Amino acid sequence: MSKPGDRLADARRAANAAQADVAAASRDRLAELLRQPAHARLEALNDPALEPAEREQLRRSLAPLLAEKKRSAPKPKAPLTGRDFSALLNWKVAAILIVGAGASVAAARSGGQRAIMTRSTEVRAILSNGSVGWLPLARGQAVVVTGRDQREATIRVWQAREGYARAQVPLELLAAPTR
Repeated sequence: MSKPGDRLADARRAANAAQADVAAASRDRLAELLRQPAHARLEALNDPALEPAEREQLRRSLAPLLAEKKRSAPKPKAPLTGRDFSALLNWKVAAILIVGAGASVAAARSGGQRAIMTRSTEVRAILSNGSVGWLPLARGQAVVVTGRDQREATIRVWQAREGYARAQVPLELLAAPTR
């Protein structure tokens, strides 16, 4: 029967031999992978046959291929001349500018000016559904003036769940809003 110390020494020798075999197999696998194209090396990064040191060497072999290309700083541009600017202004940009300007003008015209009623009254109005009816206006109520002549103003008044109603009121019933 062998002594416990001899068995321990035998086990250590066997473990060292096995570790040496694993290291040799890992080096051989790395050598084989380094001869393969980049896509095969990339797929083998998690190969269990590779030891950590060989896996790191495989990673370093791929680093130049995976590195981001460095971008150079943009060169400063000279100020635009009239000729350069006209080259940038093509028909699409011109169309966008024209449509935007038209929309701005339409919004300004339809928006009107805000005014406040100076006293309570009831006026005939065209309601949002197109019918004609009576519209009560309270003192201090905000209205939108969409047009005016020398004696009267055309106003819009928002009615909850109904929409806008339009009416004509005498100018003396309106005052500019205070801020």
